[in-house]
Amino acid sequence: MLFRHSLPTPARFLKFNVYTPTTRAFKTNGARANDSSHLHGPETASTPPDAATAERKPDEIPLFAHVGKAEVQSMDNLRITSRQSGRALIHEESLRWKLKKGHDAAIERATNFIIHNDPKSFGESTRVLLLQDNVLRALALSTLEKVLSFFETQAYWISAVALGRIVRRLVSPKQMQDNTTLLSLIQPYIIQHLRSVPSANTQSVSYVPPPIITTTFIYIHALLRVNQEEAISIFRILVDTDFIPSAAMVDSSSTQPLEQIIDMSLVKAGLYWNCQEVSETILVHALNSPANVDPFIIQNAIDCLYTLLSSPSESNLDSCLNIMCFLHSHAPIPDSLVRQFYECATDLDAMPTAEEFYSFSRDPRADLYHRYPPPQGRALSKLMEYSATRSRNIHLVRTLASEAVENRLSIPLNNRARLINIVARKGIASSARALWELYALGKDGSVVYGDSGLMVQMVNLFTNLADRLLSQEEGDSEVNDSDGQQSVVTSDDVRSFVHHIISKFKEYHEPWKDADHRAITSFARACFVVGKYTEGFDAFQVLLDRLEKPDLHDVNVALSALAKKSPKAAARAIKKMEMRGLQPDSVTLGTVLHYASVHNCQEVVSEMIDRVMRTDILKSDVKVFGALIRALAQPEPDDSRESRILKLQGVWKLIHRAQNPQLPTQIGNYLVSLALEAGDATLAFKFWNVVLKDRAEWCDPQQRLQRGAIISLAKEQNQREEISGGYLSTLRRELNHY
Repeated sequence: MLFRHSLPTPARFLKFNVYTPTTRAFKTNGARANDSSHLHGPETASTPPDAATAERKPDEIPLFAHVGKAEVQSMDNLRITSRQSGRALIHEESLRWKLKKGHDAAIERATNFIIHNDPKSFGESTRVLLLQDNVLRALALSTLEKVLSFFETQAYWISAVALGRIVRRLVSPKQMQDNTTLLSLIQPYIIQHLRSVPSANTQSVSYVPPPIITTTFIYIHALLRVNQEEAISIFRILVDTDFIPSAAMVDSSSTQPLEQIIDMSLVKAGLYWNCQEVSETILVHALNSPANVDPFIIQNAIDCLYTLLSSPSESNLDSCLNIMCFLHSHAPIPDSLVRQFYECATDLDAMPTAEEFYSFSRDPRADLYHRYPPPQGRALSKLMEYSATRSRNIHLVRTLASEAVENRLSIPLNNRARLINIVARKGIASSARALWELYALGKDGSVVYGDSGLMVQMVNLFTNLADRLLSQEEGDSEVNDSDGQQSVVTSDDVRSFVHHIISKFKEYHEPWKDADHRAITSFARACFVVGKYTEGFDAFQVLLDRLEKPDLHDVNVALSALAKKSPKAAARAIKKMEMRGLQPDSVTLGTVLHYASVHNCQEVVSEMIDRVMRTDILKSDVKVFGALIRALAQPEPDDSRESRILKLQGVWKLIHRAQNPQLPTQIGNYLVSLALEAGDATLAFKFWNVVLKDRAEWCDPQQRLQRGAIISLAKEQNQREEISGGYLSTLRRELNHY
């Protein structure tokens, strides 16, 4: 049957040496043709009707021997027995392998198989594996209960690590099922460990209790709910061995229930031994209750929070955050504790933790019961910067900015400009203006209105806002701010504010001959943004008179603003730059080239292309050339068809002058798509022919669609008599000649 799918070649059989129980050797050379009398094996009539041997694996090749019937019968009986035992051994070995190295789901299945098929029928080495750490970690609690129930009357050992993991699972806030049985089942193992642990060394400051002790703290807390007598018994063991020191004991004369007294003693003992995780686990489990929590628990939780913050660490802050979130649902957290929490987070640079609590405190469900104070001072500045630049939580940035305005929060002097700059950069105009006006007053106002980066950011933001307001319908001066609110302002009011920002900056830094280089370039940049070109160039002149070159970035901003109004004026400015020794780069030329194409200034377009072709960087940097092409071809939303075609013609001149530039296919696809959208098949074909023809994969589906689109557009233009029939034939031949 195994030869059914083989090639039609003469069958070749292997030679086997087989021994019978009587050690009589015989040889098999395979079956003889047309002689079925010599075929003997497990599946012949001589085989006993045993279910275990009735099936044969597909890859088993039967042995055919020229032996007598009695010898075959004896050999088959041995084969049945060995096969049954072999299969059992192989199956148990597979189970052991899964328990040792399998993934969690495989471990769970293997364990259930053993439990459901009587673990006593498996070997000792297999049963012991059920109590190893990786198996106990992977099991569901229901399966874990069955495993421990089987070993309940047997003397086995479970590691302290495994016990700790089990106990913490039982008290997890996510755990909802009844675990009374499991708590009882693991008690002997915990007692077994405690008997081998020596008393605590309370005289040594470096002494650390073994892990089983901290596990026992949590176990006692859980056991108190189901078997108070046993829990008290174990608690006394810890007291007698000094693991519950006298300093951690709650006054036994208290009127509180014994259960609460023991719980809070365990919390204090955890803090005493610097085991914050234990105190956190017990408190969270005690506070995680829909019912009202006793004030005794609440007060001890607050005391625990103050203790954790007295020696802050990142782990302590994480514990505080967890406890506070559970405590809030039962009682407000003291405002002084919240402020201390923010200060500790700032000192440790643990801003993710601070952000998480601030987000929690501003959740409508939490804010409904109590309004917690926002961070102030350094905490406010650092949290604002973290939320804006690291986590990019703009909602929290907006909320923080709004609170800083409403509550006039204190901000360190050196951080004010930076904070307002962050708000302005995120486009939250109303809060940025309010903060600027608030902190620009007084004797320290210069740190705000004299800051170069903040001035440029505010001018850009509010100039754009004024342009948006101006574009609104007449009589409707409402515009959506980035903070989601509608502000009723006028463009004149906003522009007046922009000029006020520039004038305050100018007033602070004049005279310009003594001003800082950055202040001068920032002022020039702001002037160009608002259209004060003469004043901006005068500022550049100051730098040139001091034999200082303006930053090309500021020059490009200036030329961009100037070219937007008049490309010819921008071209003249470039000539003046060169006379002063300031060489324009490809970005400078590309900016003017773009706006010259928009204004259809062909003279400036040709001049800029000539300058671009003389720029050395284009000969060595294809990426810069590609970026320049994209900038030149980029259509504006209100561009007409003629305007788009003019831009693409400028791009074609640039590519043609570059003499076969090695542009990437992405640029080619981009240009062809723009030409098709503009309805010019001639330009689309030119771009395809120069950039894509010899580089793109001819059979690529996108390329096939692209070539078909060019031909279809050419047909439409031919019907409108925009291109000739001969040129259409040329296009079809070039695009379909393969």
